[in-house]
Formats: sequence, structure tokens, C-alpha cells
Amino acid sequence: MKTGIITFHQALNYGAVLQTYALQKTIHNMGSDCEVIDYACKKINDDYKAIDLSKCKSKKDYLRTIPFFFRMNGRRKSFNKFLQEYLVLSNSYTDENIKDIDNNYDSFITGSDQVFNDKCTDLDENYFLAFTNEGKKKNSYAASFGFQKVPEQLEDKYKELLKDFENLSVREEKGVEIIKDMVEKDAIQHVDPTLVLSFNDWKALVKERPCKEKYVFLYTVMDPVNAYRFAKKLADEKGFTLIYLHGTIQLREKIKKEDNVKHLYTISPDDFITYLYHADYVVTNSFHGTVFSSVFRKKFVVELETGWNYNHRSEELLKLLKLDNHILNELSFQSIEQESDWDYVTEYLGKEAERSKQYLKEVIVK
Repeated sequence: MKTGIITFHQALNYGAVLQTYALQKTIHNMGSDCEVIDYACKKINDDYKAIDLSKCKSKKDYLRTIPFFFRMNGRRKSFNKFLQEYLVLSNSYTDENIKDIDNNYDSFITGSDQVFNDKCTDLDENYFLAFTNEGKKKNSYAASFGFQKVPEQLEDKYKELLKDFENLSVREEKGVEIIKDMVEKDAIQHVDPTLVLSFNDWKALVKERPCKEKYVFLYTVMDPVNAYRFAKKLADEKGFTLIYLHGTIQLREKIKKEDNVKHLYTISPDDFITYLYHADYVVTNSFHGTVFSSVFRKKFVVELETGWNYNHRSEELLKLLKLDNHILNELSFQSIEQESDWDYVTEYLGKEAERSKQYLKEVIVK
């Protein structure tokens, strides 16, 4: 039996690539043949495209933008290297020829990540497996809508796209409710695939400590509200270096002159794992930053209120793991030092991993 996975593996996003790796490795560990469909989604690739320097309107714009241009290209190269080394990819496909692969696989899985979020893909129907007409082949795993309610104008479209899935697995409780309302089917809630792999599976990707000094690792994917100030104060009080992984021009401009801050832009997904693993403290507003902080049992805090939206996904995960004392607030300087119930986290994730593997086994061998 051969399975094809479609997800956001081409995004220049650490969580997107690592959850792809995790799902494929889980299926391979079960002894099944599996490929990641190397599908190029125009919306996703446009979102992560290096800035077009020809569109700069002034010399100042050009000088301000050119470092970001090279950093995005550098990140693309490091991500592509990871994809080639760690993923088993299919031939390349676009919207024009993806229907050709229907007979290449016995089953398909869409997910994880926000494959059901219209804003991420412009509602690309291929992430709903519309390229295959056989309902028995259509499955999701820990797919996320990324919102609390389907936009009213898209309700009919979502009903059409979801109605002939054989098995529906989603990442958030809200996703179960949405599917029940949309198509009157019972979806199953599963954890993100990054939580299915074990501590040792992830440690196998970790390289040597990236620097000799102790450091606070700050990772943000959305504009921070208080996370940077908290991380900087923590690093200064501890006498540690602040290592900040981000990729926006605005953040670089705001804090480029501050002392004792090392900026990261172009590192690979396995380098990301390495920096987080070796960190003395972690501060993040990212869901997958939350995931790996929990897996590696770090001293960490998570900012839920960001400059873009509220991080419901991290909040739900922290509550499930009984780690909600890691939510950033006025008490975080004290709570970050407290020991968490890691035995409970290990037990909970172990049970959820077994549930996920059982579901995937049923999907693959049917």
C-alpha cells in the first residue's frame, strides 16, 4: 500500500516543514510506503517569495530591503537542503497536472497544518483532495481550519469539499464542531504529527550546541506584543545572550541596535530544532515553538496575544498538557522557573501518539 501526503512542505516555515517530516516518518516507522506530494501552491509560494527589488520606490527602500531579499533566498536554500535530505518527495506537480497522480497511490492524507484554511491557500481545492474522485482515498490527519467559524459566504463550498472524505481527522476541538455542522460527519481530534514522534526521534536531528554561551531563544512567527521585552529582560537579568529567530524587516529595524541580541534568519529546520533543544530558556508565540518546548521539557513561556491574532492553538495545547502556567503574563518571571509535571506530559502524549498511529494504520491498510 502506498500513501501520498499533501501539505505545506514548501512553506518557509519551521512548523510546516517539521510536521511534514513527522507525519511521513511516523508512517514509514509503521512499515508503510509513503511520499510527500511535491505540490506547488501558488498562494503559499507567493507568500514566501523573496521581495522583488525592482519594486523598491527609493534608494532608501532598496537599501533597507536588500538584506531581507538575501536572507529569504538563504532560508530557501537551507530549507530545500532539508527537504532533499529528510523527505521522500514525489515528482513535482502543479494545479495543472496534479490529477495525473490519482492512480499512483492507494490512499491520500491531507494535513497536518492549516490545509483547510482558505486564507492560507486561497481555498486551493487540492488540499481537500479534489484531484481524486474516489472517496475511499480521501483522508485527513490533524488538519486545521485555523479559524473558529467558516465564513458565511464559503459555507456551501466547504460542504462540497468535505462531504466525500472517508475519514476526517482534525487538530483542534473547534474543527470537530465545524465538520459536524458542515457535513454531519464525526471527525476525530488528533495531535499535531510533531507530537506523535518521540523525544528520541527529535533528538536524532539535534546537532552540537551552536554556541558556548548560555542563551535565551526567542522565536516568533507573528508580531510580538510583549514577548521580545520579556525575553530581553530575562536574558539581561540572567547575563545570557538573547538569540532571536525571526524574518521580518520591521522587527530587525526596531531592535537592530540593541546590545546582546543575536539575530537568526536563514537557518534550516534541523538547526531550529538544535537551537531550541540547547536553549536555557525559550520564549515564543508560535504553535510549534510551544510543541518543541514541551517535547524537550524546556523552561519556556508562550505569548498568546500577538500583533496579528490570538494564538488559540497554543492555548489549547498548553491546557491539554496542563502547562498553562507557561502562558506569558505578569507572573512569568516566577513561573518560568517552576518544574512542570513532565511525567503527565509524557503519559498524555504517549496515549495520543498511540491513538494517532492506530488511526493512520486504519487509513493506510484499508
